[in-house]
Amino acid sequence: MGKDCVEECSLVTYGQNCSKQCTQRNCAGNSSCDHVTGTCVAGCKPGWRGKDCVEECSLGTYGQNCSKQCTQRNCAGNSSCDHVTGTCVAGCKAGWMGEDCVDECSLVTYGQNCSKQCTQRNCAGNSSCDHVTGTCVAGCKAGWMGKDCVDECSPGTYGQNCSKQCTDRNCAGNSSCDHVTGTCVSGCKAGWMGKDCVEACKAHRYGRNCVRTCATRHCAGNSSCNSTGNCDSGCETGWTLDDCTACNSQHYGAKCTKLCVSRYCVGNSSCNSTGHCDSGCERGWTQSDCTVFQEAVKSDPDDSVLTYVGAAVGVFLFVLVLVLILSLIRRRRISERKHCDVGLVSKTRENSQDEGRADDNKYYYVFGRSLFEIKQSFLA
Repeated sequence: MGKDCVEECSLVTYGQNCSKQCTQRNCAGNSSCDHVTGTCVAGCKPGWRGKDCVEECSLGTYGQNCSKQCTQRNCAGNSSCDHVTGTCVAGCKAGWMGEDCVDECSLVTYGQNCSKQCTQRNCAGNSSCDHVTGTCVAGCKAGWMGKDCVDECSPGTYGQNCSKQCTDRNCAGNSSCDHVTGTCVSGCKAGWMGKDCVEACKAHRYGRNCVRTCATRHCAGNSSCNSTGNCDSGCETGWTLDDCTACNSQHYGAKCTKLCVSRYCVGNSSCNSTGHCDSGCERGWTQSDCTVFQEAVKSDPDDSVLTYVGAAVGVFLFVLVLVLILSLIRRRRISERKHCDVGLVSKTRENSQDEGRADDNKYYYVFGRSLFEIKQSFLA
């Protein structure tokens, strides 16, 4: 600088007429300031170019050494391109991340802002995870739809690829429609089987969930066997219901051949399929339906004890009464004999007085005999 241009620019200026400020450069790191060129020794900060790093990147480029292309970003919508960062103002397209949206999502994420988890997809089999769409290569599991299989089947559909219609099921009653299986909560109508009740019964089977076999019916004559199992010409004797599989009200037993009236129940008893008597059997009859006669009915142990005690008491009372009666009879006889003997003695004395001592021996004989008889009666 100076009129004769022999002086270097000051420490903080450089260039033509020392008009440029060293502090206005955009050098990477700390750099000396050459008084002639102002060259940044370590290069420029992102977005700047030139020896002294005072020029912005040319249009369409940005970043370190202006080496990145704005067109290579993956911005959502139209976005300006900042010469320094290349920032996408509206964010990134699905599958990309970073300020300038040039980095793919990590291995376990995908989609807009890389916010979706690959493990939350419902892919059929093992599938790679595209960082943009998360597409399931082999399709979705039953009940799911979409490229990444995270959406449930729409209402009214279910199953693989959501291809089945809930209205095509044959559910018993009203049933919800699970988007995966289409399960009929209350089971199937007669003639249908499977979780979703879309499979018809196989030959020779019928009824709800196809659990009954045509051969177990007891139809009168030959009968066809449709989904309900109804017998065309009614039932054999003893059987009832449309498919003739239960005993009627007058019969019971495995083959409905036993008559309810043939039982010996106590009181009025219902008659179910086993014929069981509600209140037990009449005396002498056994089995649950009271149809087997048992000649020697074993008494209850308590009843036997009571019987023995009663018999013993009865015998005792009988003996006691008999002893009392005999005692009374004996006393009466003794009383009567004493009375007779006293009369006889009195009479003898009168005779003795009249007849004299000649008859004394007779008196004693009669009196002695009387005493002997009394003695014998007492001993008897």
